[in-house]
Amino acid sequence: MPKVIVNDREIEVANGTSALDALFHAGFDVPYFCSNEYLSPVGACRMCLVEAGSPRKNPDGSWMMDDATGQPKLFFFPGTVASCTLAISEGMVIKTTSAPAVKAQAGMMEFTLINHPLDCPTCDKGGACELQDRAYEYGYGEARFEFTRRHADKHHALSDFIVLDKERCIHCKRCVRYFEEIPGEEKLDFIERGGHTYIDSMESEDLAGRNLGNFSGNIGDICPVGALLDNVARFRGRNWEYDCTQTTAMNNADGASIWVDARTGRIERIRAGSNSSVNEIWINDATRYGHEWVDADSRLKTPLVRKNGKLEPASWDEAVAAIKAGLISTDKTKLGVYSSADITLEEGVALEKFAAALGTINVDHFPRLNAALSSVNRPTLDELARADAVIVIGADLYEESGTTYLRIEEMLKGVVSDLKYNHGTALADLRLKERMDRKRNKLAVFAPIRVKQMEHAGISEVYAIGGELELLKQLLASKSNSNFETTPAISSAAKLLAGAKNAVIVLGSFALASDAASVLAAAAKLGAKILPIPAAANGAGLEFLNLTPGQNGRTYGQFEGLKTAFISGYAADRPKDLEFLVVHTTQLVGAALKADVVLPQASNYEKRGTTVNLEGRFLPVQQAAVNGGESMDLIGAISALADALDVKLEIRGTRSAGRELNTRFGLDFENIPLEGVFPSKKPTAKAAATLRFGGGDVLLTPRMWQEKMLIGSARVRESIGLDNLMLSSTDASKFGVKDGEKLEVNVNGQDRTVIARVFNTASVPSLPALEGDVVGSSAVLKVAMAASGDD
Repeated sequence: MPKVIVNDREIEVANGTSALDALFHAGFDVPYFCSNEYLSPVGACRMCLVEAGSPRKNPDGSWMMDDATGQPKLFFFPGTVASCTLAISEGMVIKTTSAPAVKAQAGMMEFTLINHPLDCPTCDKGGACELQDRAYEYGYGEARFEFTRRHADKHHALSDFIVLDKERCIHCKRCVRYFEEIPGEEKLDFIERGGHTYIDSMESEDLAGRNLGNFSGNIGDICPVGALLDNVARFRGRNWEYDCTQTTAMNNADGASIWVDARTGRIERIRAGSNSSVNEIWINDATRYGHEWVDADSRLKTPLVRKNGKLEPASWDEAVAAIKAGLISTDKTKLGVYSSADITLEEGVALEKFAAALGTINVDHFPRLNAALSSVNRPTLDELARADAVIVIGADLYEESGTTYLRIEEMLKGVVSDLKYNHGTALADLRLKERMDRKRNKLAVFAPIRVKQMEHAGISEVYAIGGELELLKQLLASKSNSNFETTPAISSAAKLLAGAKNAVIVLGSFALASDAASVLAAAAKLGAKILPIPAAANGAGLEFLNLTPGQNGRTYGQFEGLKTAFISGYAADRPKDLEFLVVHTTQLVGAALKADVVLPQASNYEKRGTTVNLEGRFLPVQQAAVNGGESMDLIGAISALADALDVKLEIRGTRSAGRELNTRFGLDFENIPLEGVFPSKKPTAKAAATLRFGGGDVLLTPRMWQEKMLIGSARVRESIGLDNLMLSSTDASKFGVKDGEKLEVNVNGQDRTVIARVFNTASVPSLPALEGDVVGSSAVLKVAMAASGDD
């Protein structure tokens, strides 16, 4: 490796390293604004100026020597240079503290501050602002310019979630590069030149209300000043007032690292955490902005007991007494015990032990798949990003797994930011370029509807609903026999697989909804690693526990013959014939409205425990400083049930659950690192009981925004609007509706208000799934009324 001297300190760094990373690796510092991990270095801010020089070689390959010193002669650049775009070379000398370098840095800082407003006391970035810190460290400390500063629009809404203050923008271009380089969506650009430059879109002067995509909030995290702000958290508190907790997001199976910032017991904002092996430094907008339901007025924070036909607030002692009275004559072995699949492993093992203590075989979690995901050879997300061929089948990753979507976009660029230094990930990876070509021919996408990632795929095709097995069979046949007659897209995908050394097949909700075992088995024959997307946040972890029905047991949603049940999480409606129902939930909706006792459920921001993401990586869930009232996690709710039923429970807390899990997985569940870990003992998944899905005429599609996020946030409801019922012109005629009409529909017994969107292309009718629906399955649709279309 080349040797470089930084301020008289010699270091060795890899070829291709930027001077910026070399000097940070050596333990020195320079100011910078435009550089950022995972973005291309562009030298836009001119702050990281240094003196730099290198020796040169003679035509015969020998070094040019300095006669006075007898050492290779150094040739310095005539002026200071931006270190972020300068590649190191053997023998290079970098000076960050010399008089010319110090003067250049201070001069650029002064230039940057000429027109910057002096509103630090009212700026949400105050206390966490890179410009503030760098001005203090590297600025002159006084202003020499007395003219009136430039004025521009303040509080300019880019969307319902992002506000731009044009006066504060220092034109570092991070946000512009982010949209083009990370999600691959060109949303913003520089408009005008010089002192008139501003960020916007050429399409519109005002982006308010426009869709900036599913990953727009990340520009607020990477903005070095207070120009781009989280509109949900604006003016909610000062940076030093927040209780900040790094944890793992539990709204899908990505396992993304997040920071939960709370103040006075309330979640004020969520920021992306750093986990280079999983989400890097990016999260989707639902993860970031979908937290308002936790503190909404509709959030349940106290038990409810039905008295005289009406649910009334009660204490936990009263709730336990009501449960005891309601279950006093119950056969414990016939009690149904059900949970959502976004619980922690600790909660899951407690539920397993509780069901065993009761002797019931009616235990299940939902949503889940009909097969064990650990039965296949799964890649890590880093391996996905390094793959030379990716085939996505039956997935809308833009909605159901944002991290997987972004890592595939990284794969298309052909550069994984894996250069590691003493300061962490490279700040200026010179392999990354603005508008670099994406290797679209490495990606094939197949789905029953048009999905976002098809826009970036070299091969794509819309297949008939339920056609995943046939597609996989044709891929295998075409891979084995190039003369096999099939569609051009399948033939091209087969050739891509045949020529790949590190291929990955991604299977999503459409592919896995009904017969996951058969689909996984067929995919395994193709010889590639397989990344199935779990149906819920901890679906990949809960399959290792005994949480599916025993012989002739009832699955979640199938309650025939049961008289009593306990449901933790969301259920669409009270099952028929139940004599007594206890619901443990966060919102008084669905089955909770008809329950006999409702127990307040702690949100996943209020828990400690462990989750397993789609790679099989074990990740910690930390408890944030959130006031959940009298809410309890599932272990607490189970303990209340055990007390009511006089059942001895082995596990009554997270620590005792962790000790049980320690023996099963060979991990220290008290000290799982934030970046996650794979278990030393390869866990064995339990056999998955079959779920029964009804047929229908509308495909239920994944949605990034969960139903509880819409219920608990007027901002999210207004931004997302009504769901779109996607119809072909043929199906629109069948149902007698027109494009843009507001419809009252009934889907599997649930009433919904939607907007009809009619397309001329042939496609299956589709509608976003709600909690309690099986994403990827079909449902019965009844159009009850077609209104005028006015909102």
